Amino acid sequence: LAYDYLLTVWLRASGIDAHYYFNIKHVEADYPWWEDHAFDRDAMPEWCHYYPFRLPYLFGMPLSRAGRQFVADFNRDADVLLVVVEGLFLAQHYRRPYVLWSCGFDVEWASPTTVSWRNILDKLRGGPGSVRLQRALNRRHVRTCLQHAACMMTVMDFQIPTFLRWAGVDTPAHPVPMPYDCDRYEPRPDPALIARYAAEDCVFLLPTRHSYGSGTSNDKGADKVIRAYAAARQGLP
Repeated sequence: LAYDYLLTVWLRASGIDAHYYFNIKHVEADYPWWEDHAFDRDAMPEWCHYYPFRLPYLFGMPLSRAGRQFVADFNRDADVLLVVVEGLFLAQHYRRPYVLWSCGFDVEWASPTTVSWRNILDKLRGGPGSVRLQRALNRRHVRTCLQHAACMMTVMDFQIPTFLRWAGVDTPAHPVPMPYDCDRYEPRPDPALIARYAAEDCVFLLPTRHSYGSGTSNDKGADKVIRAYAAARQGLP
């Protein structure tokens, strides 16, 4: 879900002059045109602003020209900034109060991380294992950004007394459900699907993003759940 885009749509529908600023995403599903098929990437609404840049490997390092323009425009004429995921890591550039909406991984970046020589070598080779190294090197910066937020909202309420407080962050935090388009994702019975599984005693459902590129770059862990289910299933009569 492109929930940052959905949040902006919801705020505008509530009468708030909200604008949506976004940069290069890690996966296609995070772009607004994936979430909203009526969204025209070549003729975006005036309240949508796209900047073709990625954050540096070490947060706090100088930004690219597009990144600097993003920060300048993001600060302009804003009363409060609502930031998600990587937007948090630019906090040292903000001149307005900012609120974080977290889906989990940004808070995890503030927690202790162990790094091995294998992770360092993987970084030198450009491999996916460098994510753990990046997280360790940026931990202090992320903690500072979390600490300076006016408040934060998280869909992972268990992270408040664990990751957040373990990291020494006392920013006010509130559990809030994940936003989604109720019309698009309204439950609709599928007769063919119901008929296919009607005779089963148990149906195993794993609602998550099913990406299996690498165990070090994919934090969903769906592959582990599937393997665990297969192992448990072998022991059933």
